[in-house]
Amino acid sequence: MGIISVLCYAALYLVKRREPLGTLILACILKLCIVVGIMMFPQTICQLASGVSLPLPALITKSFSFIVLGGFAFYFNHKIYRELGKQ
Repeated sequence: MGIISVLCYAALYLVKRREPLGTLILACILKLCIVVGIMMFPQTICQLASGVSLPLPALITKSFSFIVLGGFAFYFNHKIYRELGKQ
């Protein structure tokens, strides 16, 4: 979290100043969030198959929140590439 949060603030600062490096950092962070969101499905399946008991509140807070995060990241990633294609 120490690296990712600093990169998020750096990307925010650079995107506000319209620096190309900010867009590049933001795209990388969004790709990372998409991968984390996708990997929650196999991780949960493997945990359930191995016999780990996951109560519903833990499943919602652990898995669902990261899946929603991945969905938002996919949406904003799509918007970035659509805007870059117009230029």
